[in-house]
Amino acid sequence: MTAGQPIVTGNTRHGRATPVPSFATNSLVHLRLRANQLNVDDLRPFTGQNLPMAGSLDAQVQVDGPLHALEGSGWVELDKGTVYGEPVNRIRAQGTIANQIIKLTS
Repeated sequence: MTAGQPIVTGNTRHGRATPVPSFATNSLVHLRLRANQLNVDDLRPFTGQNLPMAGSLDAQVQVDGPLHALEGSGWVELDKGTVYGEPVNRIRAQGTIANQIIKLTS
């Protein structure tokens, strides 16, 4: 996303539009995500809820494999934002996913 309202749409097997694509557990995923100064509010269509934070995110994530057994790594960083109403200068989460286990290293 570079600007504007993010839009994600997909089609079911029946051809009807859905707000978010649906996938079978054995669907293959090859995701490369890089976000720079993404407003946290822009994530609401993907999370379905308001997140307890505000500000802009930077992120880099790569994930591959079947949906039920994803493997990958990445990081997400919030700069000069708020979490649960408290100001934060910087928060960074870095980790991996393998065998349905997410490990955070920072």
